[in-house]
Amino acid sequence: MRHSARRFVNLSTVAALLTACTGPQSPVSAPGEAPRALSVRAQPSGKSWADVALLYVSAGPHNVVYQRIMTSPKGRLPKLVKITELNDPSGECTNEEHTALWITTGGGEVYEFEHGGTTPIGSLSGGDLGCSYYRTTGSLAAVDGEMLSVWQNASGTPTTYSLPGVTLQYCGYDNQGNLFVDGYSNGSYGSLVFAELPNGGTSLEQIIVNVSIGRPGQVQWDGDYITIQDLKRPFAIYGLSVSGSAARVVRTFQPRFPTGEPKYVAASWIYTFDGPRDVFIPYGSGDKAAAKVSEWIYPGNDHSFRNIDFASSGDFQAVTFSD
Repeated sequence: MRHSARRFVNLSTVAALLTACTGPQSPVSAPGEAPRALSVRAQPSGKSWADVALLYVSAGPHNVVYQRIMTSPKGRLPKLVKITELNDPSGECTNEEHTALWITTGGGEVYEFEHGGTTPIGSLSGGDLGCSYYRTTGSLAAVDGEMLSVWQNASGTPTTYSLPGVTLQYCGYDNQGNLFVDGYSNGSYGSLVFAELPNGGTSLEQIIVNVSIGRPGQVQWDGDYITIQDLKRPFAIYGLSVSGSAARVVRTFQPRFPTGEPKYVAASWIYTFDGPRDVFIPYGSGDKAAAKVSEWIYPGNDHSFRNIDFASSGDFQAVTFSD
């Protein structure tokens, strides 16, 4: 099932829904859409997760991942579930089929969940920040600050890559299986390092980007270009055209927040798998505390926007949308 920011779900009672962690809710119908076939999983009280769109938000300092149901055409399910088994969850990624979710943690473990699941079905060692999955080869990549780890078939022992003196942050595959990673050198966020592990390559190759980045954020394919985020004010997502060892900005997305530029923005997630695209951005008014998630049409210039408030103490670090 596919959803778009152009068809924002009616959340006129957002606050009440987010406060109600249990109990039946009115289903949202999606006429004409057939359920997808998913792998076998434990289903809640006999109900299927196949047509449930989920928003995952990691709040690392509180050891919580919030699983927020956005639409539930197949039955009445809890609107907000807390996954509390993880230590400092800090990064998230999903596969294109949206049957699996990976969450990285501060302890360097990468946990795999089935769509709708609240208990890990597997774990890998080697990631505590960004991660990315490439459908064609089944490869999973994650970074832990010092190294980039790549697991073939998202299992086993990873192949690792590093750049001397560089702190790695986030990684993302493009549509050709090339893996990009950002980070910084000399202990300074402003000293951007951007590199590529070409599909079939054996080492990271540094790329010069023609834009200044104040704090490197999420790296992700947006359906047209590989993107890099600048998490420092003013927040921006830059689409890059890469040629050899150089990358130039060919698209800039800078959302206009209605209350002014937030003090803190965490790693966002661009929903690209079908139709019009959305981007989900965690943000907050504190210097290091994101307590809201905003959804925008991407890369539109009409700045269509809605807030998804969470009844929590915030400290959001990453978000993923999966349907």
